Amino acid sequence: MGKTSQASFRSTNHYQTVRAILSCCLAALLMLFSPSQAVAQTAEDSISGMRLGEWQDRTRLVIEGTPGMSAEIQHGGSATDLSLVFRFPQQHNFPDWLDDVIPDGHPAIQDVQITSLDNESAHVRFTFHTAVSLNIFDLRPMEGFDFRLVLDFYELAVVTNEQWLDVFINDRGGFGTVLALTTLEHDVLVAGNDLQRWRISLPDNYYIQQYGQDFYSLRGLDLSYRINPRQLRLNIQVSPSHFERLQMRGHERERPQLSQASPGVFLNYDLNAVEREDDVSASGLFELGVFNGWGSGSNRMLARNQSDFHEQEVIRLDTQWRKDNPDHMTTLVLGDSVSRSAGWSRSARFAGVQWGTNFNTQPQLLTMPSLSFVGEAVEPSTVDLFINDALRFRRQVPAGPFTIDDLPAMTGYGEARMVVRDILGREQVVQQNYFANRRLLRAGLQDYSAELGFIRRDYGLSSNDYGQPLFSGLHRYGVSNYFTSEMHTQLTEDLQLAGAGGTLVAPWNSLLHAAVATSYSEGNAGQLYSAGIQHQRRRFNLGVDVEFASEDFQRLGNLALRSVPARQLRAFSSVTVGRAGSLQLSLTQQQFRDRNDIEFVNASYSVRMYRFLNLRLAALHYLDTDDTRFTLSLNVPLGWQRTSASVAMQQSENYTRGSAQLQRNLPRGTGFGYRLRSGLGDNDSSQANLQYQNDYGQYRLDVDQRGDNTSTRAGLRGAFTLIEGHLSASRPVTGSFALVQLPDFPDVRIYADNQQVARTNSKGNAMIPRLRAYQRNRISIEQADLPLNANIESLTREVAPYYRSGITIDFPVSLSRDAFFRVILPDGQPAPIGAVAIASVNNKRFTIGHRGEVFMTDLGEENEVRVYWQQQHCEFKIQVPQSDEPILDLGTVICEPRLE
Repeated sequence: MGKTSQASFRSTNHYQTVRAILSCCLAALLMLFSPSQAVAQTAEDSISGMRLGEWQDRTRLVIEGTPGMSAEIQHGGSATDLSLVFRFPQQHNFPDWLDDVIPDGHPAIQDVQITSLDNESAHVRFTFHTAVSLNIFDLRPMEGFDFRLVLDFYELAVVTNEQWLDVFINDRGGFGTVLALTTLEHDVLVAGNDLQRWRISLPDNYYIQQYGQDFYSLRGLDLSYRINPRQLRLNIQVSPSHFERLQMRGHERERPQLSQASPGVFLNYDLNAVEREDDVSASGLFELGVFNGWGSGSNRMLARNQSDFHEQEVIRLDTQWRKDNPDHMTTLVLGDSVSRSAGWSRSARFAGVQWGTNFNTQPQLLTMPSLSFVGEAVEPSTVDLFINDALRFRRQVPAGPFTIDDLPAMTGYGEARMVVRDILGREQVVQQNYFANRRLLRAGLQDYSAELGFIRRDYGLSSNDYGQPLFSGLHRYGVSNYFTSEMHTQLTEDLQLAGAGGTLVAPWNSLLHAAVATSYSEGNAGQLYSAGIQHQRRRFNLGVDVEFASEDFQRLGNLALRSVPARQLRAFSSVTVGRAGSLQLSLTQQQFRDRNDIEFVNASYSVRMYRFLNLRLAALHYLDTDDTRFTLSLNVPLGWQRTSASVAMQQSENYTRGSAQLQRNLPRGTGFGYRLRSGLGDNDSSQANLQYQNDYGQYRLDVDQRGDNTSTRAGLRGAFTLIEGHLSASRPVTGSFALVQLPDFPDVRIYADNQQVARTNSKGNAMIPRLRAYQRNRISIEQADLPLNANIESLTREVAPYYRSGITIDFPVSLSRDAFFRVILPDGQPAPIGAVAIASVNNKRFTIGHRGEVFMTDLGEENEVRVYWQQQHCEFKIQVPQSDEPILDLGTVICEPRLE
């Protein structure tokens, strides 16, 4: 056995060894002990002897010497690891005694370590081979013996009792009945699983292992306990702060189970024909899309005919293949795409490879810094959390500390308030203000993109005109919840651009952003500097953005001979005064080196009156030309569904014009909409628009009259989809979509998020042309449209499709062959009341009623039926045709009885 200490064990000198041996021999003759070992005492030592003895159920350590010696447990890491503090009234040579008394290879004591030592105390750690329980007592001096300090180490398994106890914590029940192990020292051991269930923190080490579980000592925890032996109850008192913290999320982060895409194809079309002054032209926009488990691809084409179809052209717009990886929130695009940009750069169309972050693949993720609250419930309570006075979160919490993380916040300034209400109605209110902005990323979150390819030129005019090679890279990183960094670079043959910036949450609910960028083009280097501040309160908003660019600074996409503005300034503010409305003011300035500056001030006021009327007044004043324009608009929702009326007037020094409009929007499902507009004042134009949509497409007719000229436009939009061999016509596919299959159930209404979106056709199929990718879409069918003999396992399905991919949704609905008939025996008597009829096709039991009548369900087309009563039974065969009748009456059947 190796023993270590701060003061090392030293061997006594030869003289001390001789004295120790003589003392041990004398003590052995006088003590009522089993064979033991002892060491002699020096004149100044408070210890006169030390002995170690063994019994069947214990190991005894006796320290003899000056009265006043004591020992106590400092802490117990486990039942095999005890730390004790020995105290002595005067100087001692405790390490030497201990080293000589406890031999190596002791059957009970595995190791001894002295962790701290001074003249009056010693801190000792005992490690045992098996679990032990310690009993400390002292014996008074008697003839032949000095004062004795006795330590009995019992084998814990010998002294442990088992009890099943009802648990009450802080005088409240409901915590179950548990197995508790009790010791002679009135310690109580409880399984770790039970402590965790009660949210009581576990020590680092268990006390004992029993029945395959770790048991922990309640004495080693920061709580009090008492056993009521009559009621077999364990009463535990613990401070709420000593419970484990309850972690809750204010925003559900659980990702939906994605629906595997079924291989398929879709074709979107948007056809338009225009007749104007005896000139007819037509155009069509087509998109061919394919999808499978490897992603989705699309190719968009534009076809045009001009001048009575004498001039025709077909232009390819873009072609790409896209593969999303929702697990890593990334997207890979091959083909035509648009590069990402920063605040100081511009996007560019290109063909090549694009790879980067796509947060839309996990819409439930909060990218902005979220709110969090920390609280403590003294009693079981209800926690309500309000954001801007709107209830956003409610949970029942037990006593103890808790944390609410991932609370989504509205953009801008707001107020969050947490109310903790216990069962007696007492409330604790915690309130905090917050500031959120979409420029910010939560701490540790990164957003990146890399693009490599060739710049697209003359988009919409030419099919395959590509120019210089392009590399573009963007990286944003949430350094903390208060600061987000941003870097961006774009490289072409003629232009190299790089910049860096950041967004910082400043005190007093303000947001600071700044950036610096440099460009190199045609041998000239240019710089750009931008900065801004935005201060936002709940009813007040104020901000300023400014940008300076040198003469040689260039961006991608600048028009020829058009330089970047030398200075740009935008100042804005808004005030909301409750029901009195809101006021917005803004100032915009752009100063150029090669053309006239642009400067204007804009002011607007909007208010909701009488709970339904929306009024807006606006004024626009150009500082460079001293021109002022006033606008008045009034919008009134009408009682008709999706219908509104509006009037707008605009006045300047040169004209006064306006319009009156009546509009009805299209529904989400089948229905029509329209817009009628008539010019007022100097506006002599009028428009009429009629729209209709059904499950197969959208149809539009426009008539526009300006003075003596009238033009007419007709449009048709829709799609054809092919998925799992089913060809369908539908409205345009703008996102993900689904084919609903209800074979043999025509004209059944289909709902998406409780809104009707389609009806099944004669084959029982229906197309849902628009679903939200990577989000839960609740699809349901109308039960009232199903026949009474339909077996329905579920009316609702939740699906989460991939981007621009199609899925099939099969509802577990089938027709049941149900029949009513009368069972007659050969003698003309009805089958006895209470007899049981069993069909061989499903082995279901049906009871026969009066006059031999029985109603059986889930039958086959041909069925063998047996009828049992008393000690007899009879058999018959019956055919059940498929029928839409709610109750099919098959009349009378003859059942031939047989003896058992």
